[in-house]
Amino acid sequence: MKRAIVTGASGLIGSHMVKRLKAEGYHVIGVSRRQPIATEADEYVEVDLREILLNDPIFKGVDEVYQLACEVGGLGYIADKANDVDMLRNSTQIDIAILEACQHQKIMRKMPKVFFASSACVYNIPGKRFYVEGDAYPANCANEFAWQKLYAERLYQAYSRCSGMDVRIGRLFNTYGYGMAWHGGREKSVAALCRKIAEVPDHGVIDVWGSGEQTRSYTYIDDAVEGIRRLMQHSAPNANQPINIGPSHEVSIRDLIQVISTIAGKKVFCKFGDGPTGVSKICSDNGRIRQVLGWEPEIPIEEGLKTVYPWIKGLVDTKAVA
Repeated sequence: MKRAIVTGASGLIGSHMVKRLKAEGYHVIGVSRRQPIATEADEYVEVDLREILLNDPIFKGVDEVYQLACEVGGLGYIADKANDVDMLRNSTQIDIAILEACQHQKIMRKMPKVFFASSACVYNIPGKRFYVEGDAYPANCANEFAWQKLYAERLYQAYSRCSGMDVRIGRLFNTYGYGMAWHGGREKSVAALCRKIAEVPDHGVIDVWGSGEQTRSYTYIDDAVEGIRRLMQHSAPNANQPINIGPSHEVSIRDLIQVISTIAGKKVFCKFGDGPTGVSKICSDNGRIRQVLGWEPEIPIEEGLKTVYPWIKGLVDTKAVA
């Protein structure tokens, strides 16, 4: 039986990755700074990941590590300069601690294969819409979260070159799904808009940052997990080079609101205004993932939201009753 560690296992991607690996017959060790109410992991370690030791016993005999943990939130969080130090320091300390622990296994047995979750936030070319992997350079990151992710990619690649560690890097595009943060300040656009629409009555008004013309690739969680697993299973030259994991179709904020409203059976009005909006347009060019994996994310936003909106609506209703 293969053994895998999933860090950030209480988060959206981590919790779904635990389920996927269990379904494939892995012995799964979930690791995060807080233990979820429910988990399918065989073992769960609640720990500050910055403090993982290089000889930590949980890494003994592990075949694969899925490094999904970082200091993150929605645009309201990552655009707030007050959070810059936390994002740069905490995420980098986590990455270094995990890499050192994985490298130490070379002495004990063999190093595990490692997946690192990077982000499409590393892209920022004014006027550009579709991004290929090489567009991350020359670097022009919009915030410290993105700079940390770009630096971390190079960190993982350096460990790969210098120690022979088998590394995979996926640049994830706006992953959403059941189990994501939906309130409290760290939620991302899909969750925030689902919550706002669930909270207002029919013909109600919601506040929206920006003009609504910003476009994104939105990746449903099942596609994100599938892409990560395919990348980890594939052997190819230059396998440690970053690869986009996101759909190649654009969705504007206005379109996103329209889809959610239709599922909710409501008509809503938008009050567009000031607030962080991020890069105006960012969509995945999937030439490389099609070439390398023979696959690309394909679940449309309309399908993904049919699961996500009712889930958030139920949480909003439960909170109101409580």
